[in-house]
Amino acid sequence: MRISIIIVNHNTKQLLKDCLDSIKVQNQNNETEVVVVDNASSDGSGDMVNKYFPEVKLIQNDFNVGFGAANNQGARIASGDFLLFVNSDATLQKNALIEIEKSMANTENAGAVGFKIINRDSSLQPSCGSFPTLLNLLTETLFLDRSIQLKSNYHIRKSGVYQNEFSPDWVSGSCFIISKQLFNKVAGFDDKFFLYVEEVDLCYRIKKNGYRNIYFPIEMVVHNNRASSISKNTAIIFTHHNLIHFFKKHHGNLSASVIYLLFILKSCIYSIIGMICGIFNLEQMQKARSYLFLLITLLSKKQYNKYENSIKQQN
Repeated sequence: MRISIIIVNHNTKQLLKDCLDSIKVQNQNNETEVVVVDNASSDGSGDMVNKYFPEVKLIQNDFNVGFGAANNQGARIASGDFLLFVNSDATLQKNALIEIEKSMANTENAGAVGFKIINRDSSLQPSCGSFPTLLNLLTETLFLDRSIQLKSNYHIRKSGVYQNEFSPDWVSGSCFIISKQLFNKVAGFDDKFFLYVEEVDLCYRIKKNGYRNIYFPIEMVVHNNRASSISKNTAIIFTHHNLIHFFKKHHGNLSASVIYLLFILKSCIYSIIGMICGIFNLEQMQKARSYLFLLITLLSKKQYNKYENSIKQQN
């Protein structure tokens, strides 16, 4: 099987170099194609790739087109039969490419295939879940998913689950593999998901087409989570808005409206509690401000569009 590795980068020059170094060590003969799509970085990422990794195919965008759209660009020029999507802030573990080939050899009807992802402190990073529903989003809002750890949770957090192979609804976009034929069949990532939730939407369409998404308990990457996010606001705002878009796209306006109201309530509660706790804890105050800004963007589409455009234009 021929694999093409696709990496989207935005101002993570050193982390991208670490990622490419981890690939090069196990790809001495350049049998595995590597494609980097740079989203208008201002830190010299493109020059670094050209200097140290001339064998890498490099696409340099004039502006930040978003994570999903950039991955689609990479997929279009990739020549491999399989596409391995890896975040720029992740490094491949030793023999990762060999383990991927072994695991894929015995899979049937496979959709998106994810692997064990660990943090830099060697702790497990939750990387799978069930498709979002009103119930599991409400459970997560109330922090009940921490105590009631089920496979039906939007994010599966129970570490024991990750010790065995299973078929979750979705796998993390920070490291997964899929056949190029299937990726093209489901039309790749939806460009309307600028950042976050794009892999959930992709996995939903894959499963709807009759394929099963799979998790293998193989340590594949060390992931420095959200290293390229401009601020905590970015993750919070885009995640919630894109979940609303997910419900509207797949379940209709009524379902999206219910989720919208849930997030309005969540923003109010988290802002108030965060400000109270923030009297004694600066991190809680910052979190409160993030949810207050989320509330503003939920109530004003103009403010959300303004914020989204500022992220796209920021280098």
